[in-house]
Amino acid sequence: MKFKKIVKQNKIKQEKLYLFLILLFAFIIRFWNLWHPKTYIYDEVYHAFTAQEMAKGNVKAWEWWNPSPKGFAYEWTHPPLAKLIMAGGVLLFGKSQFAFRLPGIFFSIGVIYFVYLLAKQIFKNERIALLSAFLVSFDGMLFVMSRIGMADIYFLFFLLGTIYFCLKEKYLWSGIFLGLSIATKWSGLYLYLVVGMILINDFFIRVKKPKPSITQLLNYSITKGIIFLIIPVIIYLLSYLPFFTSGHTWMQFKELQKQMWGYHTNLEATHNYQSKAYTWPLMLRPVWFWVKYDKNKIGNIYNLGNPVIWWGGVLILPYAIWEVVRQRFKKVRPCEYKDGPLLAFVVFCYFAFWLPWVFSPRIMFLHHYMPAIPFLCLLIGWFLDRLLRNNGTMKQWNNRKLFVICYLLFVISSFSWFYSIYTGILIPKDLVKYFFWLSSWK
Repeated sequence: MKFKKIVKQNKIKQEKLYLFLILLFAFIIRFWNLWHPKTYIYDEVYHAFTAQEMAKGNVKAWEWWNPSPKGFAYEWTHPPLAKLIMAGGVLLFGKSQFAFRLPGIFFSIGVIYFVYLLAKQIFKNERIALLSAFLVSFDGMLFVMSRIGMADIYFLFFLLGTIYFCLKEKYLWSGIFLGLSIATKWSGLYLYLVVGMILINDFFIRVKKPKPSITQLLNYSITKGIIFLIIPVIIYLLSYLPFFTSGHTWMQFKELQKQMWGYHTNLEATHNYQSKAYTWPLMLRPVWFWVKYDKNKIGNIYNLGNPVIWWGGVLILPYAIWEVVRQRFKKVRPCEYKDGPLLAFVVFCYFAFWLPWVFSPRIMFLHHYMPAIPFLCLLIGWFLDRLLRNNGTMKQWNNRKLFVICYLLFVISSFSWFYSIYTGILIPKDLVKYFFWLSSWK
């Protein structure tokens, strides 16, 4: 008994070490050369510029009617929370690219940690959790978006936190994170699809065992309504506190919300790197963020996912769906791992953060797909763990183990290959063509 306890403690220590190494490595590669380039990248001319103006106390940063400074624009089309966080970085570290990009690094590490926690909460499996966290840490899009002064990485952090705390039945924290996500981007409203699914499932569990009274069910509904409807509204309003304290009125606040709605529903602009939502899983049109020409060399920052993860996930997704259906409607052997409901939830989350964009009328880019990527990584982590389960002959297990090792090495190799165009490192111009595997990437 004592020996088993020692073995279990050593295993836990080993697992914690693996997680620490994943997070440490992710932090180092994200932090390294964060100040490069020392200019604004892509939409930093909106988000990061506005954050700097907020840090100065410039009231124009909150107003939609002001003319845009040359080469920049005040960003009022999204709620202000991410910009306020970046403004905090500016106040702490001064007006520099490093200052407004630094907070995103810490939030991106939080994203990886939340993926680990979610996988462990959903599958009750440490190996799936570690594999999923590993995959997320090596995805190119999450890497690039963690190193730029935009709202997306903050939004993803709050989104994952909302789902994790809801699954843990820490509903107050879930409601707070839901409010924070909506105060970052309006697409946080999609979270109600996932939160609603969790709460409905929880409700029916309570009805079945033991059967609660009508009063208890009514109290449950009222409590959840306050947590997931009232609290997010309060947090959303609090994110605009600097707006009100800088002399703006409630009528101006309401008009600002109308302007935001009008912008997102009536935007008819075009862009060379825009893409349709149905093309995102295949990564047909990444986005060029930055380019610099230097004699015989060129530096690029290209918002490109890790092809081994994205395309691997696309292949695994139909199998996961089939497995959900098979375990739901067909009898499975007692020895099989009955994870159909768990997979169904992960698949549902993946589609909840991707499919609604198919019907969006506004201009869209590949990074709008980013909230779905962690759930794709969870599916891949589940699949790899399934291969590593010790069943079948020893030869079969060794072959599956070799496949998993090779796949993870390909993930690392792919990330390493594209690292130079993730970070803007100058490379010989003759080499650039080897990074564009598809003609649509150019």
